[in-house]
Amino acid sequence: MSTDASLDTVEETLTFLASAPTDDPQTFTTVRAAWERIIGADPEQLTGLYDRWFATISRLLGRPVQGGLDGVAGYAFVLAFSSGRWLQRSRPLAWALLADRDAEHRELLTDALTRPDDPITDAHLRTRTGTWSDIPAAMIELYVQHAPFTGEADQAQGEIAQLVPEFFRAYPDQPCSGAIGLLKRHPDPVAATAEVIRHQLLEAGAPAHGPLEALPLDMLGAHAAVDDERHRRADAIVTTVLADVDDWPEPVVTEFLQHFVSYPLGLDDPVRHRAALRQINTMPSTRKALTAMVKALPAAHRQQPKGLLDEAAAARSRPKALPIPPRTDNRFADLGLKLLVIEELMYRQQVLQPRFDLKTFAAEYDKRQISVEREGHQQIPEVKKYFGNLGIGDDLLARVETLHQSSGLDGGPEFLRQLHPFWDPGQGDEPIKITNKAIGDLELLPNLKRISGLENSRPSKKLLSALAERGIELIDEESAEEG
Repeated sequence: MSTDASLDTVEETLTFLASAPTDDPQTFTTVRAAWERIIGADPEQLTGLYDRWFATISRLLGRPVQGGLDGVAGYAFVLAFSSGRWLQRSRPLAWALLADRDAEHRELLTDALTRPDDPITDAHLRTRTGTWSDIPAAMIELYVQHAPFTGEADQAQGEIAQLVPEFFRAYPDQPCSGAIGLLKRHPDPVAATAEVIRHQLLEAGAPAHGPLEALPLDMLGAHAAVDDERHRRADAIVTTVLADVDDWPEPVVTEFLQHFVSYPLGLDDPVRHRAALRQINTMPSTRKALTAMVKALPAAHRQQPKGLLDEAAAARSRPKALPIPPRTDNRFADLGLKLLVIEELMYRQQVLQPRFDLKTFAAEYDKRQISVEREGHQQIPEVKKYFGNLGIGDDLLARVETLHQSSGLDGGPEFLRQLHPFWDPGQGDEPIKITNKAIGDLELLPNLKRISGLENSRPSKKLLSALAERGIELIDEESAEEG
């Protein structure tokens, strides 16, 4: 097979597409890489490609035009072009070209949505159907894939989103992720999403590969985006979908529960079932949607969502290994000094119990989901609150004779691995400063004799004077490491 290095012109890429397998992802990767290189050298070539796109769509629709591709070659070109991966810096130009011919493109799309879903090729990508519906799907996806990241496409996307319910009515088996994603741009995303769901359940027979694959996960899945309109307003969507549920055939109600409870919450897996209870507790939108189901469903069908809500409430009331202490337990005014004390007592002497472990804490915290991967580049607020509120008795405080503040030369303190998991002094992260508030806290540490590394806090003269008055020795970090 040729490589993109041998494809030096647009015509060569089209010839390659016409002869290469259309069920091999590498075919499309090769062509897009060549286009990226060609457009990078001569942006005007993108105008020619857009002309080819319009001509190809027209020919596939049976219109007599020159310059486009038809048949399987046209199908392959449409799929390759509708991706945005190859555009790179040419994305603003691509959007300008589409916007300039938007009316023409919408007219073609409206025509495309009237065509039957006839087969085009048996050799298609796993995420495609090989039927006509892949063509209008690609046309809709163009408004996402070729859009700039600056927000100027919002209005056009909102207008195209109004065609999405019609698209899924015409092609209920089509798993077009771009069309599903555009539903949140619809002027009334609740009504539009509910319309799609109702058609899938009540008229299309809930096909296996249509939007009911992705929509329930977007609304109620463990990884649903909290700012996604469909997740945030899942309860309103559910209420709209179930408005006339008393008139539904019983198998359709069962189908709804399978798609919008069992499937997104993973209830067929015992391990995932336990995780679902935590999800219900930490994701208010999921909890509200299940509550909406309990209110709307006939009595004979509400036990599953109601049972989950009851189980989640019971799990929420169970004792936790690491509950956040009440604020009144704290006796320190300066968090920086207190954290050094926690490092000494909890992680060095190991006498302050329980030992805080972020993994355990995050797994049982039920106010929200804590994602270390997403949040670990900053201090995690709930961990800061835990350490800040933590009570430390006089008997333990009397055991503190030395404290050490690390700049990261020794790998950093353990408390920071819990509080700020990806703390990196090499990227400019600094130690948590000890301030003048610590002066009053010294009363809590009657046996403190030495602090090393305090220069990392750039202490004030007032703090240094208070330490000297108490006879507390200061050693620089480097000397402490050598000692």
